[in-house]
Amino acid sequence: MPEIVNKEIVRLLEILDGKKWAERYNGVFWSCEIPWLTENRLLRPLSLPHTIQNVNRKDVKKLISESHTLVAYWSDLWDNGESAWWWTSCDNKVYDIENITDKNGRRDIRKGLRECTIQRLEPADFVEHSYPIYSSAFHTYEYHDLRDFSKEQYSEYIFNKSRYPGYELWGAFVHDKMAAYASAVIMDNAVLLDSAKSDGGLQKHCPNNALFYLMTKHYLVEREKLYITNGPRTLLHPTNINDMLIRMGYRKIYCRLNLELSMTAKLILLTGVRKWYKYLTIFRDKFPGPLAKLQSFLTLVEISRTFKI
Repeated sequence: MPEIVNKEIVRLLEILDGKKWAERYNGVFWSCEIPWLTENRLLRPLSLPHTIQNVNRKDVKKLISESHTLVAYWSDLWDNGESAWWWTSCDNKVYDIENITDKNGRRDIRKGLRECTIQRLEPADFVEHSYPIYSSAFHTYEYHDLRDFSKEQYSEYIFNKSRYPGYELWGAFVHDKMAAYASAVIMDNAVLLDSAKSDGGLQKHCPNNALFYLMTKHYLVEREKLYITNGPRTLLHPTNINDMLIRMGYRKIYCRLNLELSMTAKLILLTGVRKWYKYLTIFRDKFPGPLAKLQSFLTLVEISRTFKI
């Protein structure tokens, strides 16, 4: 690989890493009657996709500049035919174990319900039980994000989010030990599974299956929400949760991915980084975070190009 490419790539990774900035910018902005969240120099709507329509790209470009972000992305045209972009979701208003067609899905739910206890939790109890699972799971990621929290920081994070009345905390327990947890955010009359992790040593008890089953039934049947979703297809961390949810009666709800790039992001593409990306593994130890972000960015670009916008 030519030396000039090495230098260019290292510089791009430093930009993506954000260490050259005096501070990492985070905040919420309003545009097109939608709240937008900035995190890790990405801009995305807080609203769920079924509510998003008629986004003005000129306004989004202006918001990218104001928020000092690299890329804005959003989903629309909810449940509008098969595509390369989807959210793993369930909208079955009569959701029940007897209606789940996958026999393995039914089997694992029944086992989880027999061997686990599922509870709604207050923030203090949730922090006490979930932090060991959170901390352990974090250190298994190839890419460590910014939320490598101490227990005190984790507690502050959970309590801050709990100020929102639609933020609800759940746990699955085996003999009084937490085996899995999940948080849910209610918005736009639907439910977003915000975060979920589990104790690998207790997976044989199927805690995730019991947890997600009762949460799904609670929100769809008892509280009559439009749907519950685990969010869009993953770009970074490998996970089998979405496959498990499909076996439990969830489906891929297809929609459109929209992307708007800052000038910096456009320049990154003009360097030919996609062509040289296969060589970047030599920088993995030095730049694990930026490489993961770059991979996600390139994946978003490729998916967005499958849509005619």
